[in-house]
Amino acid sequence: MKKHSYAIPLVIVLIVMAGAISLGSCLGDRHDAKMAASADSLYCRLDADSVPFMADVSRDARFMIRTTDSTTYFCDIIYPATSAHLYCTFRLTDTTQIARLHYEAQRIVSFHSRVASSIEAIPVRNRFGVEGTLYELRGDVATPYQLALSDEATFFFNASLYFDDGSHADAVPGLVGAMKHDIDRLVYSFAPRR
Repeated sequence: MKKHSYAIPLVIVLIVMAGAISLGSCLGDRHDAKMAASADSLYCRLDADSVPFMADVSRDARFMIRTTDSTTYFCDIIYPATSAHLYCTFRLTDTTQIARLHYEAQRIVSFHSRVASSIEAIPVRNRFGVEGTLYELRGDVATPYQLALSDEATFFFNASLYFDDGSHADAVPGLVGAMKHDIDRLVYSFAPRR
């Protein structure tokens, strides 16, 4: 029995090392702690030639472009296994329009204040120089998350999470929590294509 007493600690060390290696390869060298919390999910890099941005999205999601023109891209991130649907808009713009677009995003969120038990505005900034606000809405609201992101110079991105079956956020708390990981990953990996 003493001959094999080193086997269990060795196996534990190997498992921990394998986990650290796979975690490092998934996240890269520098990422926010919020991204690390979502590392247990599988993501892929959305880097379509048809849109001027990149982000990590769930491998279980589908990406669809609804319409585009020379400056605006309406697209969706659809989660077929659930009724979740992230409606997204990306606008190429300039510094003169970004303040107005942030204001419009805040105004849209404020429409939910009549039914929301709380609305929390969380400032976000990622390593790509993208910053903005993630809005968490609680209560009998149709959308539990809305976000507004920009580099404050060339683009504005906003998105809203809805459940296509009409569920309200307080009716599906487990699903809302799972979607939070995906939204955090999108926010902290979002970057314009240069």
